[in-house]
Amino acid sequence: MASTSTNAWPSIPDNELTAEAIHEHLEPIQDDLWVAAACVDRISNIVGVQRTLLEVGLARTNHAVERCKAELDSTSPTWQNHREHLSRYFRAVESDAQLCYVRTILLERLMTISRNGRTTLGMTGQPKPNHPQPVLL
Repeated sequence: MASTSTNAWPSIPDNELTAEAIHEHLEPIQDDLWVAAACVDRISNIVGVQRTLLEVGLARTNHAVERCKAELDSTSPTWQNHREHLSRYFRAVESDAQLCYVRTILLERLMTISRNGRTTLGMTGQPKPNHPQPVLL
């Protein structure tokens, strides 16, 4: 079923995406990075659908965060040591580095929806400004 879902997922038009379709197509897939990236790749103008995409994607990044925490727990408590250790860890476990990066995108989008109560994401997935930016002369 997972390979069928990975093949079917891209063919669902954005305007036909529902929370049920998200769960139906993404939950059977075992590859956390694929699912998290698929959730970043899609943007819906329907807040509930967008929130479901973000929540499903974030859930798939949780294991990577837990592994990172475990790595940090094994080091000395200074910030510099944590930074260096995490950097080495991400070079060794690239999939966790990618999952954590995808997580930052998902969290930014979730904060935008939570703050505005609606989706204001542009085609790039970056938050659109709510107000026109002033032009400085």
